[in-house]
Amino acid sequence: MKIEELIDRYFEGQTSCEEERELRSFFTQENVPESLQVYRPLFVCLDQEAKAFRQESAPVKKPSFRRRFIYTTGGICHLYTSPSTRDS
Repeated sequence: MKIEELIDRYFEGQTSCEEERELRSFFTQENVPESLQVYRPLFVCLDQEAKAFRQESAPVKKPSFRRRFIYTTGGICHLYTSPSTRDS
């Protein structure tokens, strides 16, 4: 499919995610035709935002089993060794 057709479909809201990736990829290249240079800033900005979003949504590493075990046993020990109001 030609880039001009993809642009038309993009502005009509009929492109898929893959087609939008293709547009972003095309406009981040150096050799964009002069007639399409007007769209370049838009798709370059969208590409930068997509990359920033992927970096922000990186999965958070959960604590290791050993660390979770230490926290859990520490909490249990604290419950059993701390003075209670019933002891008074």
